[in-house]
Amino acid sequence: MKRNVFFVCLICTLLVPLTLYAQSPEKTFYVGVGGNYALENFDGGDFDDSFGFNAKFGLHAHRLLDVEFNFDWFDKFDDSGTITALGTPINWNSELEIMTYMLTLKGYFPFSLENLRLAVVVGGGLMNVDGKSSIDSTLISGSFSADETDFCGKLGLAFDYYPTREISIGTEVNYTWAFGDLDGIEYVNFSIGVAYHF
Repeated sequence: MKRNVFFVCLICTLLVPLTLYAQSPEKTFYVGVGGNYALENFDGGDFDDSFGFNAKFGLHAHRLLDVEFNFDWFDKFDDSGTITALGTPINWNSELEIMTYMLTLKGYFPFSLENLRLAVVVGGGLMNVDGKSSIDSTLISGSFSADETDFCGKLGLAFDYYPTREISIGTEVNYTWAFGDLDGIEYVNFSIGVAYHF
C-alpha cells in the first residue's frame, strides 16, 4: 500500500510541473509581434491575397483564458484588369489596405502537453479599410479613394509553443469578417509570431 501511495505521489509531482510549464503562474502579461498572410474572400472583384503584420498585448486572466488586444495590418489587396469601350482599352486598378483593432478571448483546452497549448480564439472590434481605385485610357482617366471604419469579428484556433517560460511561439488561423458599411470584406488569416511573457 505504501508503495502505491509513493508512486501516485511521484506521478503527480512529475505531471503538475509539466502542465504549469506552458504558462508559469507568476507570469501575468505578454507582448508579441508577428506576420500575417490573408486569403481574401471579398464579395465582388478578384483581389490578390495579402501579407501583413500583427502586434498584441495580453493578460493571463486564468489558467485557461487569455485576454488580448490585437492589431493587424494588411498591405494592398490588389485587383486590376482591362476592359474595352468604343474599341479603346481602359485599364483599371483597385487597392484595399486593411487594419483591425480587436479585443480577443483566447480559451485554452483543459489539457497541455508540457510546453504546447491549443486554444479557441473569439474576437471583435473595429476594421478600417482604405480603398483606392483608378482608371486610365486615351478616353478617360481618373482616380478616387474612400476610407471606411466599421465593426468586425473573428473566430479561429491558436497553437502556442513555449521553449521557455518567458518566450512563446504562436500560430493562429482565423476567419475575419466585417459588418455594416464594410459588409462583404472577409478573409482567412494565417499568422505566426513570438511573444514575451512577464
